[in-house]
Amino acid sequence: DGNAEIYFAAVSPTGSKRVSDVRLTNDAASSYDPGLDWNGSSWGVAWTDARGTAPAVMMMSVNATTGAPGGAGNVVSQGSTTSWGYAAFTWDGSYFGIAYGMGAPSSDVYFTRATAAGNAAGSLLSLATASTYNSNYPSVAWSGSEYGVAWADYRDSDMEIYFARVTSIASKIGSDIRITNNAGMSIYPSLSWTGSMYGVCWQDYRDGQNEIYVGLFTPMGVRIGTDIRVTTNDLDQSERPDMVWTGSEFGVVWGDTRTPWAEVFFARMGFCE
Repeated sequence: DGNAEIYFAAVSPTGSKRVSDVRLTNDAASSYDPGLDWNGSSWGVAWTDARGTAPAVMMMSVNATTGAPGGAGNVVSQGSTTSWGYAAFTWDGSYFGIAYGMGAPSSDVYFTRATAAGNAAGSLLSLATASTYNSNYPSVAWSGSEYGVAWADYRDSDMEIYFARVTSIASKIGSDIRITNNAGMSIYPSLSWTGSMYGVCWQDYRDGQNEIYVGLFTPMGVRIGTDIRVTTNDLDQSERPDMVWTGSEFGVVWGDTRTPWAEVFFARMGFCE
């Protein structure tokens, strides 16, 4: 189409497509970095969009059966810079909680909420206010009573993973909590809630190459145990993980160069709570 657009496909539990690809955006400017979540009756799709005077986070609902978009999309938050990070979001039962990073000249992670229809709801919350350096790549999870947000932050002269708690009405609880403390860069966190604790996986360079690690911490942000290394592929690159909780274990996926071409790999992680 001459520029990046957002498409949607519904897939069955066996991996087959239920409907043909549906184009969700249609604008002369690029739409990129989409995120997807389920609210119980329809899909919510959020993405970064360049159609305005500055990049914006936009959102829309998508029909669960047909994949039809619920309108042209709504602006959830308008940027004021030329650089904008991707949005991560989750459904809390009433609203989508959305976290995203904004780039130069300022750098911060922001949080806001949107309705099931994709309309902005409430004010914008700045999370990484203690950092004057690059803060980006957020991940957000709902605990049943509050949101947890993790992101990568350069305030320590090295990328590390930080965590913050946010109330159901988008107010910050306490101060930022540093989750990782390693000599190498820690980046691209993926946060999950198990029902009693948080799990986070991330890309880590402490071993001299990018590997995937997983850690656990309490709802208050206190670490549980030590980091667990998921990948053990010397000289290969394991990058950009994503993790979900199934009810009994974590499923982790990531990109990996152990084969002649970059491939996607998967691992199951079990924990005793």
